[in-house]
Amino acid sequence: MAGYDTLKLWLPNYEAPECDLLAEIPLMLNERVDLHNHNQAEVIVLGYHRNLRVSVRPSGVSIEGSANKYLLGQNLETISREQAKEYIGSISHELNLPLHLAKVSRIDFSDNMEMEYKPETYLKKLGAARHFKRFEKDKGLKYHKANCDLIFYDKIAEMNKT
Repeated sequence: MAGYDTLKLWLPNYEAPECDLLAEIPLMLNERVDLHNHNQAEVIVLGYHRNLRVSVRPSGVSIEGSANKYLLGQNLETISREQAKEYIGSISHELNLPLHLAKVSRIDFSDNMEMEYKPETYLKKLGAARHFKRFEKDKGLKYHKANCDLIFYDKIAEMNKT
């Protein structure tokens, strides 16, 4: 059954008025990089909290990553709506942010299919899809249109790369 995978959350600064985002959140990030946007005279801080990419700017915080990897340590299993709520609650607690007020700006649904043959066999058979552009990508396929992507790849091979 398909479930949640990657989520991208945006928390505008006005939803967390008690938090000085640029002073507090960067202290909790790994692999931190401070960028200075001279055109808009603002500082942007990029980094990671566990497996999540975090971007902090004066206007708010963006958090993006695989909920599966965050909760389960891998993404072979999908997570339910209840687990997605748990994921958001956990990040909220760890970063001390009211993420229940965040906007979801991206959500990926995924499913795993056990196949009889190697994935390449099936990928060769997938042709054009109406209203989508087809791209061959890293031993996989991507079909793209406006705000929707369909991606097919060998998840086991991807996991063995890391």
